[in-house]
Amino acid sequence: MHMARAYQVFARDGDLLPISLTRVDAPSQSGTQIFRPRRPVRCAPCLEMAVKPGGTAPQAQISGYRVAGKTGTAHKIEAGGYVNKYVSSFVGFAPVSDPRFIVAVMIDEPSAGSITAAQSPRRCSPRSWPVRCAPTGCRPMPRSSP
Repeated sequence: MHMARAYQVFARDGDLLPISLTRVDAPSQSGTQIFRPRRPVRCAPCLEMAVKPGGTAPQAQISGYRVAGKTGTAHKIEAGGYVNKYVSSFVGFAPVSDPRFIVAVMIDEPSAGSITAAQSPRRCSPRSWPVRCAPTGCRPMPRSSP
């Protein structure tokens, strides 16, 4: 959850909103400006490259949409030392041009490293994408002003 929240600064032009695991009837429209506006946008092309062919997470691609994200793989610790077991992760957002979704997944002892976690955007979004987004972008939605 912390990683998904952290990626808000890329998806919201440096703005960080409070998050909740329960329904919030009146979500906060303003947050804390962590970075100057436009600065996080410069990171998006690098994160998008990770999802393109030749990157570390091409499995995160969703046909017709621009996705950006980062994979991670870490050794696990058991009995005070590193063992040959892993935790893999993927955190990303889409569409890059007007972000509406952030996906963060961690998988304990995956069968295929970070590839397994990187497949998550494609697996969890098919129902929600057509409702909120059109290929290569999203329908205009109200956005808070900084």
